[in-house]
Amino acid sequence: MQKRFVLSTAVVAIASLLLVGTTVSPAEAAVVTVGPSDCSANAVNSAISSAQDGDTVRLTCTGSVTWTSLVSIPSSKGVTLLVDGATNTPKASAVFPLTVISNQPIAITMAIGPSHAISRISGFRFAPNSGTADPFIKVTGRGMGTSGLGGFRLDNNYFDTISGSRMVAIWSDQGDLYGAIDNNTFRNTWRRNDPSYGPYNIQIWNYWHPSGSNQCWGCDGWTGNFAYGDVNSVFIEDNLFEHTSNAPGHMRHYISSELGARYVSRYNTFLNNFPDNNADLHDAHGLCIVSSNGVGARGGEIYANTISGSGFNRALQIRGGSWLIYDNVITSGHDIEFNEYRAESGGCDTTNKLGLMPPWPVPPGAQWAATAPWLAKVTNGSAWPLPQQVFNTYVWNNRTPSGALISPAVPTSLERTYIQEGRDYFSGASRPSSISSYKPYTYPHPLRGGAGAATPPRAPTAFQATGL
Repeated sequence: MQKRFVLSTAVVAIASLLLVGTTVSPAEAAVVTVGPSDCSANAVNSAISSAQDGDTVRLTCTGSVTWTSLVSIPSSKGVTLLVDGATNTPKASAVFPLTVISNQPIAITMAIGPSHAISRISGFRFAPNSGTADPFIKVTGRGMGTSGLGGFRLDNNYFDTISGSRMVAIWSDQGDLYGAIDNNTFRNTWRRNDPSYGPYNIQIWNYWHPSGSNQCWGCDGWTGNFAYGDVNSVFIEDNLFEHTSNAPGHMRHYISSELGARYVSRYNTFLNNFPDNNADLHDAHGLCIVSSNGVGARGGEIYANTISGSGFNRALQIRGGSWLIYDNVITSGHDIEFNEYRAESGGCDTTNKLGLMPPWPVPPGAQWAATAPWLAKVTNGSAWPLPQQVFNTYVWNNRTPSGALISPAVPTSLERTYIQEGRDYFSGASRPSSISSYKPYTYPHPLRGGAGAATPPRAPTAFQATGL
């Protein structure tokens, strides 16, 4: 059995900061050091194996290292994986002593257990890789940590021209899985095996279904409690997403969700100047055209982001669920679009593979019937409301850099019979009185170690990363 060392006062203080969001006391937590000469994947995995719940594995190497195997944090414990002395905060003076090159199909996996300290990845600069990772970092399992604030944190990392079908996959495969993704830089991420389609940069799925006859992937996202302003979301905040004009390939979605997923995107900066004008930066998939014919995204909040550049198509493409969208600054163009696949020309898969659907989950605020029929396509507005369509959505004070108010767009006349302003969504210059009691969740997210700011700063409007 590994001997547990008593930490010095200084180290205890550092460990206490690193382990915010857990109930492991500083005196019980340990720091397991890797390096300074060997930070290989095997050395890191050995340290993770020896660590106990709540411990930190600290990499002290400098320079660069190539990982020739997968690095994995198991579901049996929560572990912080940290590069010593590294930070991406503030991004203008980032410090990354160690660069990791991983040419594996997946670089790091975190399997989250339901009752452990959070697992965390922090301080890595990931250099360009060969091949196409699928995904580059994968987070699975379920849980909110021992504090109830979240089961994982991914922060202060730099993804430099990484090729993958997904950069970060948050794939709950057992139940609710929430946490924080903050202060990272994603620069020129692309997809080598399909550069014109591009990657899903952060993809959030409830990637499971109950056993038995109910094969409804992600339905728990529609049956569980959902409330604007609560902790039960994947929080994506204070990140920089950048695609330059000379990037090696196209970006598909920076943030993508389906299968009952929920997310909050706030205080991020998006800069997209790739010249094909095809990227949709925020995405919420609807009921149709989703993995395994599962359900669509449940909803979330998108606010106080700065979205600029000449290369993107839609800043937000919302195809189902309930959303709050406000205080974003967006370069003029195709800004905020609501869609309903079943009312578009292609429709969706004609086969209902959802198991027990119908009956449909009917969450508060929804008006469809539990017994509404499965419809792959509609030709008129008589079937309103369609299960899991855009509903109970509020949009306010989204503006161009010059201050002009941005209103959502619904592209086709048939879609507009299903997604109507004043009924399914509400838009204006200020917050509607009907949601006057709404309060955003604590910022910064408590997993970041702060108590929250009363008046958080605006995301920067003219910041650009440079290749490190």
